[in-house]
Amino acid sequence: MLVIVVLIIIAVYLPIFTLEGLEGKMFRPMAMTVLLALAAAFVLSLTFVPAAIAVCVRLTGCTNGSLDIGLKIAGAPSAFARRVVAGIQIIRSGV
Repeated sequence: MLVIVVLIIIAVYLPIFTLEGLEGKMFRPMAMTVLLALAAAFVLSLTFVPAAIAVCVRLTGCTNGSLDIGLKIAGAPSAFARRVVAGIQIIRSGV
């Protein structure tokens, strides 16, 4: 799903690179910035973020059922902790 969303956004910005003249000079840097930021966010979301979550969960000493308690003890706000727990449960289930 994430790959499809990224490809759609890239497809929207690609025609900007065909602009010539003043429009091209104005909008090409913006399109390049958006595409580079999108590519960086995509790579980080597939590599760094899961690794960082795994390290944080490991550092709290939580196993299986005590994950929510461990995140609260680590100082995370409860709403954020619930979102993180939900995300980790989805990742563990393989969806």
